[in-house]
Amino acid sequence: MATAIERIAPYAPGPNVLAVIRKSREGRLADPLTVPELARIGIPESNGPRTIQALKFLGLIDEDGHRSRNYERIRVASTQDYPGVLADILRAAYEDVFAVIDPAKATDIELHDAFRGFKPDSQTNRMVLLFTSLCKEAGLMAGGPPETRTRARKSSHSGKGNHAAPTRPVQSPPPPPYDPVAQPLSTFPPPLTMPYSTPVISDEYYEPLHALLRQLPDSHKWTTKRQRQWLNAVTGAVQWLVEVTDDEENRYDITE
Repeated sequence: MATAIERIAPYAPGPNVLAVIRKSREGRLADPLTVPELARIGIPESNGPRTIQALKFLGLIDEDGHRSRNYERIRVASTQDYPGVLADILRAAYEDVFAVIDPAKATDIELHDAFRGFKPDSQTNRMVLLFTSLCKEAGLMAGGPPETRTRARKSSHSGKGNHAAPTRPVQSPPPPPYDPVAQPLSTFPPPLTMPYSTPVISDEYYEPLHALLRQLPDSHKWTTKRQRQWLNAVTGAVQWLVEVTDDEENRYDITE
């Protein structure tokens, strides 16, 4: 763990870190683990350094990217033992956080307060999102293991007559109203199959923003409290999904 003077926590996207952990159990990763190797399994290069730092923080690889004892514990654990092994690793890595909260019972406010003082200050929301993703994978929080997000590669077809017939969009029932009070800001509505043909943002990576935009009221009216809660949720989603790269922002970047 980092010192009490300057504590540092990782803030890589949770789906990327979980993708590496799960593939390590399949024996599909090279040693040492590098950014190009992460790109090979579908993790964007822009997120590679942060994913590497998260794995170092968890003690899964050493400073040179080589596998550690914790990596081997994860790799050889049975399906039944895997959550418990991961939980032990999380308790050791996030010792300061577990000292003040129980993830299974903590509120959204308590989760964020537990990460106050960790550097960089501007990435607290992402720190919490990564932590909750890992805790769900380890069975330390309700909700079940989160799904990993991968970028689909575009394929090109040559020749004539090889194009598949277009399929009709699946008609799904309307989603239940989103309540920012009942749902913590550290989680977002799951991806939904909607019948519209032109999404606001085409990349499914931004699905949390799609879900929030769909919660705008049809009546065009909101209370001040509801509007503020929605804006806070949008702010949290943007801070999680969009990387800030200016020099001042990266002053305490753990990838340096």
